[in-house]
Amino acid sequence: MFSILNMPVIQNGFRFRYLTICFVIVVSFMAVAQAEEPKDPELEKVIDKAVELCDSADIDQSRQYLESSGEAVVVAQRYSELLRRLYFKKQDVPLMVSMGETGIDYALREAKDCEAEQEAEAKKLKGIAKEISFNMGVNTWPGWNDPGIVIDESARKAGFQAARLNHQLAIELKRDQAVLANAEWLVGAHHLAAEEYTEAIQVFERASVNFAQANKPDAELMAKGYRALALILAKDDAEQGKREWMQARQKLEEINSDDARFYLEQLSVARQVFEK
Repeated sequence: MFSILNMPVIQNGFRFRYLTICFVIVVSFMAVAQAEEPKDPELEKVIDKAVELCDSADIDQSRQYLESSGEAVVVAQRYSELLRRLYFKKQDVPLMVSMGETGIDYALREAKDCEAEQEAEAKKLKGIAKEISFNMGVNTWPGWNDPGIVIDESARKAGFQAARLNHQLAIELKRDQAVLANAEWLVGAHHLAAEEYTEAIQVFERASVNFAQANKPDAELMAKGYRALALILAKDDAEQGKREWMQARQKLEEINSDDARFYLEQLSVARQVFEK
């Protein structure tokens, strides 16, 4: 399975579920987009068969079937679609994690194999690996409190690893400021879930700066709200955190855009989940 343990540590570093475009821009409608079934009949047929093989407890056969179903980029995209089905339709987080790790492995392995002679192809494959790792990180974060979804410690840790990989790939692929901020937010969210509050505070601060530079004021305030939540949960600066929390929420209420309202709800749910 994929591992980033030997990769360089990133020193500078929502739901935003299916990442084919920037998280911040799409956050308010992404959940709807992901809940839809693939519209390509051939794609739907392949995903149906892959899920059927997974259901028969033959994950290796599902992998072999997927990886023989087309060219490398097509296969990697099908892994990404499979994750969506396993999470939203089957609500099977452990299986989603297993197939997500397999899909990331596949995309990065194929990218490495073709990098010397097919640079553009390799970049596409790394982009799909980033997409899978982003969504795996997003869908293993307990802060959403999605009905019917159970995220155990093993899945959460795997998702944290995927979030870090997503961040590293955002840097490697030279993605824009908003995408980098999304990646930082996700890493910070996993630090928060792991009760690593000092790290969460630092990463959310970087995310808010990058959102500001990307001219995303509502997302900047969202990141500041999460930084405030980390301060509250850390206890030492809880009063300061509460003040910053209220400031971020008040400013989001003033903006009153669809995204701002989404962020307000999201922050409230996350606080209920983690402040127990």
